[in-house]
Amino acid sequence: MAILLSVVFASNLVNAASEPNLALNPSQTGYPEATASYTCGCDNVWSAVNGTFYFKGNEPRDRWTSYYTGSETDWLAIDFGSPTTFNQAKLYFYNDGGGVIPPASYLVQYWNGNSWVEAANQIKTPETPTAAVDNVATPENTLNIVNFDTVTSTKLRIVFTNTSGYATGLVELEVFLHQSADQIAASAMIAQIEQLPIQGAVLLTDKPAIVATRTAFDNLTVNQKNLVTNLSKLTAAEAAIAALEAAVADQIAAFAMIAQIEQLPIQGAVVLTDKPAIIAARTAYTNLTVSQKNLVTNLSKLTAAEAAIVTLETALIPGVKNVGVLSAFGNAEGNTIKLKLSSVLDVTYSMQADKFQVIVNAAPIPVTHAVYDSTDPSHQTIQLTFSSPVLLNETLVTFSSHSGAFKTSNNEFNNAIPSRPVITFKAFDLTLDNQIGVDDIVRMMSSPAMQIDVNQDGIFNREDLFMLLSQISVR
Repeated sequence: MAILLSVVFASNLVNAASEPNLALNPSQTGYPEATASYTCGCDNVWSAVNGTFYFKGNEPRDRWTSYYTGSETDWLAIDFGSPTTFNQAKLYFYNDGGGVIPPASYLVQYWNGNSWVEAANQIKTPETPTAAVDNVATPENTLNIVNFDTVTSTKLRIVFTNTSGYATGLVELEVFLHQSADQIAASAMIAQIEQLPIQGAVLLTDKPAIVATRTAFDNLTVNQKNLVTNLSKLTAAEAAIAALEAAVADQIAAFAMIAQIEQLPIQGAVVLTDKPAIIAARTAYTNLTVSQKNLVTNLSKLTAAEAAIVTLETALIPGVKNVGVLSAFGNAEGNTIKLKLSSVLDVTYSMQADKFQVIVNAAPIPVTHAVYDSTDPSHQTIQLTFSSPVLLNETLVTFSSHSGAFKTSNNEFNNAIPSRPVITFKAFDLTLDNQIGVDDIVRMMSSPAMQIDVNQDGIFNREDLFMLLSQISVR
């Protein structure tokens, strides 16, 4: 019967499985180590941490008391052997109805590395220590609980103020890191979130775990949610998944757009019956997001096809002429482009600067002025001017024009001119001496990779060479 009772009562001393008794040491060796200011010779301080209960009868004594101490205060300490976090103690006082009864009061202290300090906000239940006398004692009627602010320390000490004329005794002392139901739920949630990868390491395959974690968090109560300290990691992981999914969606949309553009004919093969497909491709491209547009790698084919349609349609309009561009050179200062055209121009016509478009490194640059070059006696040169040296040190420059930008001497407006490259000063100055000379042309002729098809007829020949020679000494 005594063995059976000890098993039953021992089970009643245990908190939730997630809250182990941090003071428990049945072996009475090593850590946690129990010490006391005084121990009666018939008692054992280790009895206070061995996890068993003493009852009056034939069982061996299993308790700690300060009987015969003669002191107003006594203490019992636990050395955990390493930093331990705790916020609750359970004290099962011994009351023999004689010389040992519950103390008048007690105080929880912890070691801060230099001295003993009181644990903050101690709340005791009951407020005045109590315990049933030995012959009717149970874990329930001898239990005194004290909760306090969570601390991390290597040692805990209970200081007892003995009831006047009596000693203090303990059947058992338990120490816990106690958590409420809300804290337990929040701790489980925190642990689940911690299993997620950090934002920069999230993969699409992590989405099920992230969704499951969000569902678990949403199922918490408001109080439990407020105790979760790492929610930002979950939201960051969700943001990473959203970004990855958006990136995939962007890639899918861009790949579809690229495929649609690839179905269009090349510029030289475009016919008027291709216009519906070209318009559909432009509409589809316009409906893309900015990030999706940035992934489309063959937009130039669409713009070239559109330019071809404009050319074909304009050719059907009376009074409009296709004007060829023989050359397009930028100056050394980077603020002018000179266009040599195949037709004689009407120098009395005021050109429309806004109908010329110049692109520098994929960015459109407004043309400030478009005028005839009065230094060209053939009246075949147009000069485009910018408000700043936008071409300086640039090599990727193109220009185009809308229909009606200028007029020929035959009183015909120009047809739209498709996009074509501009030979910038930097691209031409192969010797890097800040001037255009024969040495630049010699170097160009010696290397096919450097040769420039000035008139864009598909070959580098004497016509290109003559046009290049005309630029010598131009700064």
